[in-house]
Amino acid sequence: MSKLTLEDLTISYEQPDGTCQTIYQHFSKEFAPGIYTLLGESGCGKTTLMRTIAGLKEHETGRIFLDEQILQKANPDVYMLHQHYADFPWCSVYKNVLMAYKARKITITKKEKEEAMQILAMLGLEGQANKKVGEFNSEISGGQSQRLSFAVGLALKPKVWLLDEPTSALDHENMKNIAKILKAYQQQKQAIVISITHDLSFAKELQSIEIYLDKEAVRIAK
Repeated sequence: MSKLTLEDLTISYEQPDGTCQTIYQHFSKEFAPGIYTLLGESGCGKTTLMRTIAGLKEHETGRIFLDEQILQKANPDVYMLHQHYADFPWCSVYKNVLMAYKARKITITKKEKEEAMQILAMLGLEGQANKKVGEFNSEISGGQSQRLSFAVGLALKPKVWLLDEPTSALDHENMKNIAKILKAYQQQKQAIVISITHDLSFAKELQSIEIYLDKEAVRIAK
């Protein structure tokens, strides 16, 4: 059973004028397996915190542990679904999913190829398998690109999912399907799922634990 621990973190970011603003100081939090939604006013540092956990941003002090091992950089056990979706825009939809196995240093055999197609089918993307996903010559829509990012995550099989506005381009039916898949994944793998979303219906579908972030305290609402 996985455990994510944030210990005494100080996190800052550089503002447009070049000055540095501290968002979190001596911040600590522990995440057990479950589904969480980060809430708070715009600018309170939700995405910055998520990027720090993912190893995409450095923190000034403190440590981040996953299962008592220090996380110091990007790790395949921690997957962040960005607001900009395709990680490998020069690859097809199908090959983007196969890249997840390469990230895990898994030799791609018939088994992995079949699993990749099954994952695409779960997300309604089997018909787009050979289409381009490039930023300027994409043959798929924004919603399909967002679902592709979920497909990559399912193939990667992370212990921690970090979701930054994961349903911004999805219609209601696809949103509900994604929530269903995420809940099933979390229960099966005993994973930790942390989401930032303004989609109240998605948060409701996830039945998540809400965590309110502000400068005074971290408050948890069941």
